[in-house]
Amino acid sequence: MINKVISHFKILEKLGEGGMGVVYKAHDTKLNRIVALKFLPPELTRDPEAKERFIHEARAASALCHNNICTIHEVDETEEGHVFICMDHYEGMTLKDKIKERPLKLEEAIDIAIQISKGLAEAHKAGIIHRDIKPANIIITKDNEVKILDFGLAKLTGQTKLTKVGTTLGTAAYMSPEQLKGNPVDHRTDIWALGVMMYEMLTGQLPFKGDYEQAITYAILNEDPEPITALRTGIPVALEGIVLKLMAKDPKHRYQHVDEVPVDLGNVDISQTNKLKEHKQNLGDLSSSRKSVRLSQIIPWVGMVLMLVIALIAYIKSRRHPNSLIKRVHIDLLDEAPLEPIGNVPFMRAQPALAISPDGSKLVYVAGISEGQTQLYLRYMDKWEIIPLKDTQGAYCPFFSPDGEWVGFFADNKLKKVSIEDGTVRQLCEAKSAVGASWGVHDDIIFSQDEILTLTWITAEGSLIKHLKIENYWPHFLPDGKTVIATSMYPFGLKTISLETGEEKLFREGNYSHPRYLRTGHLLYERNGILEVVPFDAKNVSITGNPVPVTDEIRIERNLRAVQCDVSRNGTLVYLKGSHVGLGQLTFVNRAGEEDVLAFGPKEYYEFQISPNGRLLAVTVREVNGIHLYKYDLDRIIESKIDNQGDIYTPVWTPDGQWITYECYEEEKFNTYMKRVLGGDEKKLLIKQEYKWKRPSSWSKDGKLLALEGDYYGRIGSEIIIYEKDRPDSLRAFTNTEFDEMLGVFSPDRKWLGYLSLREGEMNTFIKPYPGPGDEMRVSPDRGSEPIWSPTTNEIFYFTWGMNTLKYMVVPYKNESDFYLGEPKLLFEGDYVELVGRNWDVHPDGQRILLIKPVEETKPYRQINVVYNWFNEIKSKFEAEN
Repeated sequence: MINKVISHFKILEKLGEGGMGVVYKAHDTKLNRIVALKFLPPELTRDPEAKERFIHEARAASALCHNNICTIHEVDETEEGHVFICMDHYEGMTLKDKIKERPLKLEEAIDIAIQISKGLAEAHKAGIIHRDIKPANIIITKDNEVKILDFGLAKLTGQTKLTKVGTTLGTAAYMSPEQLKGNPVDHRTDIWALGVMMYEMLTGQLPFKGDYEQAITYAILNEDPEPITALRTGIPVALEGIVLKLMAKDPKHRYQHVDEVPVDLGNVDISQTNKLKEHKQNLGDLSSSRKSVRLSQIIPWVGMVLMLVIALIAYIKSRRHPNSLIKRVHIDLLDEAPLEPIGNVPFMRAQPALAISPDGSKLVYVAGISEGQTQLYLRYMDKWEIIPLKDTQGAYCPFFSPDGEWVGFFADNKLKKVSIEDGTVRQLCEAKSAVGASWGVHDDIIFSQDEILTLTWITAEGSLIKHLKIENYWPHFLPDGKTVIATSMYPFGLKTISLETGEEKLFREGNYSHPRYLRTGHLLYERNGILEVVPFDAKNVSITGNPVPVTDEIRIERNLRAVQCDVSRNGTLVYLKGSHVGLGQLTFVNRAGEEDVLAFGPKEYYEFQISPNGRLLAVTVREVNGIHLYKYDLDRIIESKIDNQGDIYTPVWTPDGQWITYECYEEEKFNTYMKRVLGGDEKKLLIKQEYKWKRPSSWSKDGKLLALEGDYYGRIGSEIIIYEKDRPDSLRAFTNTEFDEMLGVFSPDRKWLGYLSLREGEMNTFIKPYPGPGDEMRVSPDRGSEPIWSPTTNEIFYFTWGMNTLKYMVVPYKNESDFYLGEPKLLFEGDYVELVGRNWDVHPDGQRILLIKPVEETKPYRQINVVYNWFNEIKSKFEAEN
């Protein structure tokens, strides 16, 4: 090929060769300039469609004009049909060769990463993804300018899987997890590769290594890289954090746009590293001029450096010590016994499906052994064998005894325990629809059960000690064995309950769930789909610091938000990888059960209400940083964010459809606001509540009265409370009973008020004359939800619970001289989301019900993730915060 003329290019010399072809230096005789020609392998362009697709891609890439992108001048082919690309020729070296020499200086690595980010940002803005970012495709010119090569080539090879043509070990090492799985990729796959290159620039080695493709693939999909700070001293924590975010395995947790990276890199403080270098230089200067300096002046500096070196060596050794090293692995489960996260759990009450013994030596999980059937399986953490525990069919929510010799579980509406030693199963007591359990140090068990979430306290042999407070779930013993922490249903939050006195203390109010105490002196809980840890004084039952987010990669079930993880006393974390599975789609269902899914897409919808004219929807959506309020146009499928300050609950339209009333929890306080959404955007405070909670549920049709639910005169619980617009400073209780009543709704004529009550040991639907006098009437003969009055027909809607579905009911009524309730009639039943609050509504036409249709992963799990020495990770997170 040397000296051969192709088109108007004379070949001068061969520059290199790789999986994507051969590159030659050439002279452009037409424009009298030096260029580079890349000839592609024939097998990549043999297919005419592939060739045409590549030419289209390359021409699109040639339109990119940026200092950090290699300019493509033209795409052509020889008379023999060999496709080649003409591009700029640069004097310099590849980043691959540069890294081979040594790890880069911090300033140099940051500068190169910033330039690559800017080049990628320009390409992504044009809708072009590189798909094969790696050091071999990065040129560093003699002027230290970065040039990204080979835009448009990766798609030619279809490099989403390792089995495609042209893949090498070098390419595989930079592929994102989604590429390796063969999933569709977007611009975030380039962001992953940038993170891998940054890691390599800083450490001189790859984060995921292997001698063959499968080993590299396994490492990328399942392992975490060794911390950069363990491989190189002087790395700022912020810089390591940027690299880890770039390499998040889930694309949702990476930087979402590459133009964010230069900003963060520019804020990294490397001054301390530079000061250390200056200090070393000063020592060198002292050494070179020691003839003019007295020995007594040098010794203190030398001693200080020696102490620093000794301390540094000790630190590195401690970081590498096997007893303190954070280690991430996963356990492969049997094909015939994968973990079943839902299994035989009663409808709407998904439970934790795995547990680790307090000493961290044993793991138990709920296995799906056949269609609709589960059984507990046991694995010793230091062995490969996984053992079925006999006679545990139908089990859910396993939990260990303090000595690790027994496992408690629920099955067949009973609480049972099984011996690890001999497999003996003992039935302890009745347990209907249980929601969490904990085994205390005094050999007693606390669990929550039935529809009103009653805490039940028994001995480990099954004798009842007492029934405690209702509306509490996910109970967990504190170390003293006399106090329990739990999730509170009303009001939402975390509370402690004294087993000796029954005294309750709500210590964390808001959208919190599933608390548990860690031996490090911290409390672990879930909030808005993220696990947080906060310093906690177990003795005085008080939070003593600020929370730190731990992870959002653990599966959290919908409805009562079970967290699929467990932690041993010695700091071993076991968990199911995933996220909050509360995704759903807004769906209208008519009286015949026919569905019409709205086009707003799957989100974590929470509470909502249809506007009086039926055209708009006020809806709260759970997002990463809180629960936010939106207005949806149901006709045009347009969404607008109304308020994102704090967590927002129970949106309620005013009768004129101009305002939305809602409760907002911000800065540890609840307040009720009104926000104009038509004819302006005014926001005004309606009820200042400080630390009390009162959530709106219904305006009367004349707009003079607002029904709320909340605490009344300090009672922990819920009552129906009335706010009068003409007397804004006056609130009065409407129900004011010893039971909890909630979600009050005015009838169209304002003469009745319906609500949900927890009396009689279960949830039921009631109505009562407003403002009284008169006796209340029970609408639901066998359990029922909050009612909704049809605005156009004389009907009351509610739902009840089936075995595996929700049943939507309608009750006709006559409102003449005497009020008459007819017989309930089943409209339809189905699997729809039921959360705390009101997550359904009847359209003003009275013919359709708006529901949330769940969208969640129901496949069984074949892996359990494990983190050893997880407490060290928590410690480091708090150190980084401080």
